[in-house]
Amino acid sequence: MRKTRGFTVIELAVVFFIVGFLSILAMVSFHRASQQANDAKRMTSVQQALVSFADAYQSGAVLCSEDGSTSCGVGKALHTCRIYASTCSGDERDDVTTTYFDLTTFFDPVWGEPCREGAQINCDFSMLRFQNLTDFELGFSTEGKAVKGLTSGQAHSVSQNGEWK
Repeated sequence: MRKTRGFTVIELAVVFFIVGFLSILAMVSFHRASQQANDAKRMTSVQQALVSFADAYQSGAVLCSEDGSTSCGVGKALHTCRIYASTCSGDERDDVTTTYFDLTTFFDPVWGEPCREGAQINCDFSMLRFQNLTDFELGFSTEGKAVKGLTSGQAHSVSQNGEWK
């Protein structure tokens, strides 16, 4: 009768080590790809907001806070703002936000806290400076590799003329 031979402990340990190492490489690669996808979504959203704000301004629209009581000011998360046809308050107030760009869906894919003035990182889209739809600065963060020449993992801003910082 022949005796069957199994794997030795060392052979099993080598196999487990190789599988574990390959799993770690796959997770790191997936994480990088996820960061790049989030950054691409951020850049697309910012570009879309810039174009929408320019269109709204040409139509005479104004950017207001969610309740319509004041203009959407500094430090406010952009998804809490609305675009009104001509005025922020009163009976004439007409919410035309979705005509241009649905700000209620304008969330950062990862971060939730609004950007503030300074070097804060990990923040949601927000107004850093706002006078009107032709004079503003929009804040956001990146997390992956440098995109459009912006340093990764930092807070950034873009002005109404598309100047990225």
